[in-house]
This record gives sequence, structure tokens and C-alpha cells, in this order.
Amino acid sequence: MKAAVFLGVGKWHVEQRPDLDPGAGQVLVELQAAGVCRTDTHIFRGEFPAQFPVVPGHEFSGIVRQVGPRVAGLSVGQRVSVDPVIACGWCEYCRRSKPHFCRNFTALGVDIDGGFATHCLVPAANAYPVQDGVSADEAALAEPIACCIHGLELAAPAAGDCVAILGSGWIGLLMVQLALIHGAGRVVVSEKLAPRRDLAAALGAHAAIDPGAPDADRRLRDECGGGADLVIECAGASETNRQAIALARDGGCVLVFGVAPPQAEITVRPYEIYRRELRVIGAFSTPRKHAAALSLLAGKRLKVEPMITHRFGLDQLGEALETLTQAKGVKVMVMPR
Repeated sequence: MKAAVFLGVGKWHVEQRPDLDPGAGQVLVELQAAGVCRTDTHIFRGEFPAQFPVVPGHEFSGIVRQVGPRVAGLSVGQRVSVDPVIACGWCEYCRRSKPHFCRNFTALGVDIDGGFATHCLVPAANAYPVQDGVSADEAALAEPIACCIHGLELAAPAAGDCVAILGSGWIGLLMVQLALIHGAGRVVVSEKLAPRRDLAAALGAHAAIDPGAPDADRRLRDECGGGADLVIECAGASETNRQAIALARDGGCVLVFGVAPPQAEITVRPYEIYRRELRVIGAFSTPRKHAAALSLLAGKRLKVEPMITHRFGLDQLGEALETLTQAKGVKVMVMPR
């Protein structure tokens, strides 16, 4: 088998490895498609904890090629999408149905070898059968979709709400569509790159504002009717987190979804949160929303293909990471074959 390996901060190579055999409760998946995530770039730059050396890639789909002992419900030749979060099942958070807070949390592509390879060993419980009509690319991207579903469930927007989305990269564009599925009456996007603004409009956003344009803050607020019921921060920057709190209407909600650097800080006046009755919430990972994501894809309620702008082979992983880091595209895929 062939795998791209992060050797340490800023170091990677492609290597040949011995073939894998699944153990008890595992399946061997031959990769069909894998998505490159901002988390992959953070790991590569040493900005996100990981176990080096590791095969990165936590958004992927493939075909079951071998089934280990004590596996039920999966068979050789079956197409699967993989949930990368591996929880222990017995700690206090797992018992509370919050596996993403597991005390013994591990993840494929972060702590354990993941999907930037021709093959990967996957716990059978983390391999979800893919419905007919769902492409390999779509199935690979069920993981970030599941994360977005979780975030919106926490924010709980009401039908007719105005939703403002700060940043319309891959995640922001997913949020545009999911907010509309939730019944948002108006979706307004703030995005500095014109192609992404155009794509947001094509996917249903009612307005897309350039934050660098003159009087952008006033225009954004006007498009939200004076303030948004829900502001989703998708850029992962201190500036946009501050902006999100200011943009929310009284009684509104701010969903902190973008992954800011761990050392990033903002100053918030507690009185403002108190007086305006704001809800400021975060959303981390995906607590068992993978099946829901696949159902949305099977029902053709989400458009994924228009957002895939680049595809690279394993040998081109460095170029794939650079393309995402430099915002040269929207969604970047690695094709393991």
C-alpha cells in the first residue's frame, strides 16, 4: 500500500508500506476519495495536536476490501463513508452520548493513520454504508457536513430567522445551504473573495457582502435588518469573532464554528452579553451525525460538487495543502488511487 505521511511539523513524504490486515472489529477500506481540511494544514504547521508520524486525512470514503473478526453489518465490496472520531464508549461523556468529548478521544488522521493512503484500517462502528446515488466525493465529505449539522442543532435557528455567515469558504458555503434547509428566512454572507461570494449567491444566499468594501459593516447590518438572529463565524479569526457579537441582534445567537488559533483572543464586555441576552456557543466535532449527513446527500438536499475546485494525487499532497492554505480554491480533494 501507498501512504502520505506527516513525519513532523512541516515534513511529509509518500512511502510504500506493508499491506494491512483488519483485526477484531475492524474493516480494511480501499480509499476512493478524501477531502483536505483546514485541520490538516494546522497539523502540518504544528498548530493542532497530533501524533507524529501519522497518515493524515479524516474526511474519506472507500470500499470495504476485508472484514475482520466480530464484524456484523458490513461486507466486502460495500461502499462506506468514515466517521473519524473514535470514542472509548465507557467514560462519563460517552455515557452521556457526547462521544466528541470522550476522555480517551482519538481520531483517524490525527492520532491514528487516516485517509491519505490507498488503504486504511477503520473500526467497523465508524464505517457507514453509502446509499446509491451518493458519489465517492460526497461520501468523503459527510464528516464536515456532520459537524455543521451538529453546530446548527446547538444554535437552533427558528424558521424565518436571519442568518449571517462570516466567511464563505467550504464550511461557510455548507452553512448557507443548511441554514436554508433549517428554514432561514434570509441568509447573508460576508466574504472577501469574489468567486466565493458568487458561489454563495448561487447556492441560495440572499446577499453577499465584501468586508473590504467601503461602509461594509453598515451594509451588512442593513442586509440583516439591523442585526442577525444567528451569526455563524466560519473564518476562524479574532476580528470576525468580534464582528459576530456586534452583528447579532438583541436576543440573538453567535455560533463560533471557525477554528481560530489556540492563542487567539478577543475582548468581550460581560455587560453586553447580559444586557443583550446573547447566546454565544461553540461547536466541536461531530457527535454521531454521520448518518444524518449521508441522508441529506442521498436526498440531494446539499450541493457539494460545485464547491470542489481541486483534485490532487497522494504525491501532490504538499500542493494540495498549499492550495487550501492560500485560499486558491474552495474544497480540495486527494484522490488516493
